[in-house]
Order: sequence, then structure tokens, then C-alpha cells
Amino acid sequence: MKRRLQMGKVKRVKDAVCVALGAVYKNEFRLIQQQCHELNIVGAFYHYFRSMFERDFESYSIDMEYSRMGERKMSKSISVSAEKRKCSYCHEKHSRRVRSDFIIHKPGTDDNLVVIEFKGEWSKGCFAWDKKKLQELTKPLSSRSDTDDYVCGYQLGVSIVLNNQRVVMSFYPDNNDNANLNSEEISKDELIDRYESYLSRSVE
Repeated sequence: MKRRLQMGKVKRVKDAVCVALGAVYKNEFRLIQQQCHELNIVGAFYHYFRSMFERDFESYSIDMEYSRMGERKMSKSISVSAEKRKCSYCHEKHSRRVRSDFIIHKPGTDDNLVVIEFKGEWSKGCFAWDKKKLQELTKPLSSRSDTDDYVCGYQLGVSIVLNNQRVVMSFYPDNNDNANLNSEEISKDELIDRYESYLSRSVE
């Protein structure tokens, strides 16, 4: 049976994510100012997160743009209704293979810790897709059928929406109880402060 993510781990993940985001805003802000593709921003976030926090999650693998379940590709497609009249993928509905922006997991096992999806507010992509994907990826493994290769039982899902002045993070718990879904808005300055505080502590 999958372990529920303990509150201590939730806080540890949130703190690490905020510090890594602060590093991106401090050192790679041009990527956000220039409204670069999310892949560029995820790459920068991955670099900082892994360089600062790999030891904190040493029993896990930290990966980006991950599209496999064990040795197989995630072959199940998900259809969602688009939030926009036109998005870069569809007009009304679309189906896509599952690919996660950033994950902390143990490959080949059911011990999947966190999955994160990033979007810039400027994105032409469909935000409903990320929401649906996080809901599916955090479903309990017991709900997976033989064809549901995308249900990975992640203990926490996080949606990160960025703009020049702040990020909005929404958290998807592993029980998929939308009543418990919560969001947190954090300013650019606060994120940078968290990053700089982390650096000052690390040299003490």
C-alpha cells in the first residue's frame, strides 16, 4: 500500500520548491521576462533544485520531462475540455500522452513522491490539461485499471503558474479530494528572499 505523504515531507517539498523558484527569479529572470517556453524555465528550475536539494531526497531520483512508467511509455491519453476557445493544442478537446515537467520518484517502484507542472501566465497551452493530468497522476494506485498507465499514485501534485511578479502554486493531495485543494500565491521578492536566506544559512 502506498504511503501517505506526511506533513513534514509536504513542508520540506514546498520549502525546497520555493527556494529553487527563488533561484530562478534571481538568476534567470530573463526567461520569465521574455516569456520563454516553459521547457527553458523547467530546465533552470531542475538545475537549481538538483544542485541544492539532491541530498535531501537522496533515496529518490529527480527528473524532468518524464514520460515513462517503468520501462514503458505512458500510453494512456487523457481528453479534457479546453478552457480557451483556441489553445495551442486544440479548439474544443484534445488527447495527449502523459509527460510530467518535474518529478521526484523511485523509478520502477510505486514510491512516487511529487509531480510538478509549470505554466507561464502567457502560455497559449491549455491550463485545464495540467489540472487534469495532476488529478490523474495523484489518484490512488488502487484505482488503476489494466489500461490506466498514467495513474502513478504520486503523493503530491503541484501546479506552478508564473508571471513577472509572483507565482501561484496549487496543491493536489493524493486523496484527490478537491475540497482539500489549496493554492498559495508567493511574490517574486519573497521567493528571492527565501533563496538568499538559504544561501546565507548554507555558508554559516
